[in-house]
Amino acid sequence: MKLIKKIFILSLYQRLALSLTAFVIILVSVLLCLSNNIQLQTKLKAEQNLHQNLARNLVNDNQHLSEGKFDYATLKDLFHTQMLLGPAFEFYFLDENGKILSYAVPKESVLLDSIDINPIKTLINQSQALPIFAQDPRSKNVTKIFSASAIYKNSELIGYLYIIIGGQQYDEVYSIFNDQNQFSNELYLLLGTIFALLIFLLVLFYFFTRPLNKIKKYADKIWLESPNFDLKNDINWSQDNNEIHQLGRSVNEMTRRLQNQYNQLQKIDIQRKTLLADLSHDLRTPLASLTGYLETLSIQTTLTDEQQTQFIQVALRNATVLTGLIDQLFELTYLEGGQIKLHKENINLTELLGDIVAKFHLIATQKNITFKFNATDHNLEIFTDIGKLERIFSNIIDNAIRHTQDNGEITLSISQKNNQCIVKVKDNGVGIAQEELSFIFDAHYQASNSENKSNKNVGLGLAITKNLVKLLDGEIEVDSQLGAGTEFTCYLAN
Repeated sequence: MKLIKKIFILSLYQRLALSLTAFVIILVSVLLCLSNNIQLQTKLKAEQNLHQNLARNLVNDNQHLSEGKFDYATLKDLFHTQMLLGPAFEFYFLDENGKILSYAVPKESVLLDSIDINPIKTLINQSQALPIFAQDPRSKNVTKIFSASAIYKNSELIGYLYIIIGGQQYDEVYSIFNDQNQFSNELYLLLGTIFALLIFLLVLFYFFTRPLNKIKKYADKIWLESPNFDLKNDINWSQDNNEIHQLGRSVNEMTRRLQNQYNQLQKIDIQRKTLLADLSHDLRTPLASLTGYLETLSIQTTLTDEQQTQFIQVALRNATVLTGLIDQLFELTYLEGGQIKLHKENINLTELLGDIVAKFHLIATQKNITFKFNATDHNLEIFTDIGKLERIFSNIIDNAIRHTQDNGEITLSISQKNNQCIVKVKDNGVGIAQEELSFIFDAHYQASNSENKSNKNVGLGLAITKNLVKLLDGEIEVDSQLGAGTEFTCYLAN
């Protein structure tokens, strides 16, 4: 278990090198075994083919054997003489059933009384490819190659001359030299092959794993040295289809995205803190005024009825401001959190805008502001949420009235293009500086030239408007010139 744990804590390069080294050792060992087996089979086939006719020639050259005239003592002497001349052979005389009748080896070394004669018949008839193996009389489990010849007397089969090729004495001598030479050769071959392959694979895997090591160091640099992902330089990767280079490019892109998201989160956090500070001030002002008037009412007993009524009206106005501000905060929070549900229906857009304008008629009259209405189609219908749409244009028109001077003019235009309803609200008020246009939809932002910075308007209206337009799958744009007026354009899906 400890060894396994140590293996798993190794680097990828080390594990690859270790695994392939073990694989090469096993592979070379298997190949050597197969090679030795093939070599042995080839050697046995060659030797049996070379000595296949040895028994038959011996029978033909010996007059007694060729005529079937012999005795066991004579055969034993003949076999002994032949074994002195050829120590690699062992000679046996078998009867027609395979029973061993005569031999020249020590009697105590012969362990079998008879052998299976089927392989002998196969060799004599040449009915099978070499090598052919038969039993070794000096072993109960070993088979060896052999040469054999049938012996006849007056055309009657009386037995077989059976010659073991590579007898026991041959095996003993061969094994001594073969073990020494073969072990050395195989060991040198194995070590040489392993060493060469190991060097090759180590170099190969070094180049394969070097890009991964670069990615690892890059990741360590990100987490350890740059927790805010503020990295000056990415790793340069080629545009190849190499998977590791593709991974490296993906890591670079991921880091850039993380850095952008981190910067955005920092920006949002700063905005949130600023918004909370501003809102705290906006809430504190009407709340302090409300508290002051209520305390005065509770303490002062000499106030006239008219003064009490005046104090109560001021307190109510401040309470209304607080309620409106809190409602706006809740509305903006719900919109940004995606907790608002839509209830869509078919409505007449022209009639809806007319109703909204009528709602602001009194305020506009007080400032002597004129409304103009331009519509290409007075029966233009749209499938949307009427409550959300009314809130959008109420905010825009209210914003236009507040930033338009007395005797000003506000124009509403409605048109249709490419399955979109386009509504424009244009005023000739104070306008907005170009450098401030990109910020007017931010929460709690007020233009620097705003003429009315009362607590009632704390800069949440346009932020709510933009979120409502987005909720209705629409878009809103603004165009303005300082001192010439502002135009809001809403694109609504029809």
